[in-house]
Order: sequence, then C-alpha cells, then structure tokens
Amino acid sequence: AWLVCRNGEVCTSFVPQFRQYLKNGLLPVPYGDAVADLKKGFSIVSTEQVLGELAKRLRCKKMIVVANTAGVFTDDPLKSKKAEFIPLIDEKNYPKVRSMLKGSHGRDVTGGMLQKVEVLYRLAKKGICSQVIGGKEKGALEKALLGRELGTVIK
Repeated sequence: AWLVCRNGEVCTSFVPQFRQYLKNGLLPVPYGDAVADLKKGFSIVSTEQVLGELAKRLRCKKMIVVANTAGVFTDDPLKSKKAEFIPLIDEKNYPKVRSMLKGSHGRDVTGGMLQKVEVLYRLAKKGICSQVIGGKEKGALEKALLGRELGTVIK
C-alpha cells in the first residue's frame, strides 16, 4: 500500500512509517508484492525493488540481501557444478556478469538473481554498496552486519 508503479517501475513511495519503525528500534521486514500500477492496474514488485526504493528514500549506505546461494555465481550453483563464485561486481565486470545471469526459476516470478544484480548495481551507481550473502550459512547475516565482506559485494 505504500508503493505505486507506472508500467512496472516504482514511481511513488510513502516511507515515513519505515522511519518511525526504525526510530522505535523495530526492524521492518519488507518483501515483494502486487502493487497498484497507474498503467497496468497492478504490477508485481520484487523484494529487491522494494529494498532499492527504501535504500534510496532512507539514504542507506549499504544493503544486505540474503539469498538461497552464498552470493552471485556464473551459473546457478544449485543446478550446475561448473558454477563459479563471483566475489565482486563493479563497473569493470558488470556487463560480463550480467550476460551470464538468468532470470528466476521455480515459483519466483520477480526475475531471480539477474534482477537482484540489476537492481543492486543501479544502487551501487548511486553510492549504495550491497552484499548478496547466503541464508544457509550460520551467522552470515550477523557477520555481514558487523562489516565482514562475505558473499558477493556489489559496488
């Protein structure tokens, strides 16, 4: 209810409630959802689009995305033994990395790792560094929150 899209792209957002949650020591957990769209009626907005909008509006310096893989790989490591880990994505290797990534598979209709990297790279160009870490590694989020660079860094 706090986002509005135009042709699939976020065009309006209302974030004071998120500022209030943070001020009160609460940690909101936003996620992708169907939102109103001024052209199409509604659009599916991914978690990364939601987080990207919040990062811009709240002037975040860093974003951590927890995925089902321990970062970004040249192929889906859950399906291919040849998948190689990519520790860093920046302006030097972004075009090559982007060409290797695929959209989602299974139930995810929001674009999978390809869209995650696209959104996070756009944020990097605005000065917001990101990390894609694995959610299966015990303590990974805590380590990332404490400043340890693990997973894939996008800057």
